[in-house]
Amino acid sequence: MKFQFDHRNLPDNLKSANAQDAFVNAVLQLMQSSCSGVQQDDSLFAAVVGMLVLDGHTDPTAPTFEDGFWAVRGETAGSTIGSDGKKKIPNRVVYQEVANQISKFAGHKGTVFYQELAEVSRELLANTSEIPFGSTLFVSQIRVFDDDYMTNGPRAATRSTSRTWTRAPRRRTTSGRTTSARSP
Repeated sequence: MKFQFDHRNLPDNLKSANAQDAFVNAVLQLMQSSCSGVQQDDSLFAAVVGMLVLDGHTDPTAPTFEDGFWAVRGETAGSTIGSDGKKKIPNRVVYQEVANQISKFAGHKGTVFYQELAEVSRELLANTSEIPFGSTLFVSQIRVFDDDYMTNGPRAATRSTSRTWTRAPRRRTTSGRTTSARSP
């Protein structure tokens, strides 16, 4: 599986291949200092890169970059409850499943955008009270959220001062109905 940047809505400072490589290397260095064995082709790493871009932390030389990294790293270190209602599923497992599924979708040819993985995973994790990881509908929700991402492109996230994910995701029930609107 290959990860790359989605150039739609990509900030100017990440438009060149050299800038993208420098950004990825800066994130990799921080990731490896906080989580041994992480490689560039890990879905956990790709989710962190995507979240940083979505959250606007795209300049590794900025004084706020490391704060942004640690906020995202804390988010990715979390877990959700599985379909049995008891077992904790690490978010990294969710990222791996999401990346595996997306890479198989028509047109992807084994490639997943960093921002795509981050946004779809965040939507799924925000919706686990309706459709938990491991339920039979979870994989279909990956498709629903990915179709929305591919149609509308990456969106910037909003964060509160406590640095928690605050964007209201579109929630779909088991019948496929939308139960809340998503902010633009």
